[in-house]
Amino acid sequence: MNTTTEFKYPHTYYTVEPRRIVELIAELLSELATRNDSNPAAVASLTRFHSRAVPKISILDYLNRIVKFSPIENEVLLAALVYIDRLCSYNPTFAITSLSIHRYLITAITVGSKVFCDSYWTNTQYAKLGGITLQELNILELEFSFLIRWDLVITPSIILNYYIGLLDKSPNFHLEESAAPEDSIKGLDSYDFLIIGLLPP
Repeated sequence: MNTTTEFKYPHTYYTVEPRRIVELIAELLSELATRNDSNPAAVASLTRFHSRAVPKISILDYLNRIVKFSPIENEVLLAALVYIDRLCSYNPTFAITSLSIHRYLITAITVGSKVFCDSYWTNTQYAKLGGITLQELNILELEFSFLIRWDLVITPSIILNYYIGLLDKSPNFHLEESAAPEDSIKGLDSYDFLIIGLLPP
């Protein structure tokens, strides 16, 4: 993956270009999927999100495609990470692998757009963008909502926590050196960031 160490991320996620958020998320989810691919418990835990074969498109390219062709907001991208933790909390055997990450992402983004955005695409549009059928996406959306127990609302402070957590955990990305605005660091004394759906070895 081509990353840059020169770009300094601001302390507020909503001012960042979506492609920069994608770089952070893709790095994390690629590591997560690779680690879970080698975990027998994760591999054995099949869900509706699983493909028969690993998609040829990388996680980075898949997310970049979504960002390029849809009116996606940073909150929705970061919410996909929060939802992974919630899914794993409610369903201890749930794990993201290379077989499930792509369908998970398009489903989480479809759901997150409806939660966060005043204006969002139809499922038909998201399904076409994600490379799955409308029927598949409808089923996945319902499955997702039940698995997460309809716990879909995420506060801005949690989104900020995950954004800061992403930067803290990656050696390739860094915050701006200037002091963070006061309203951007509230609640960060101890943030919940499970990174993310990793089953025990």
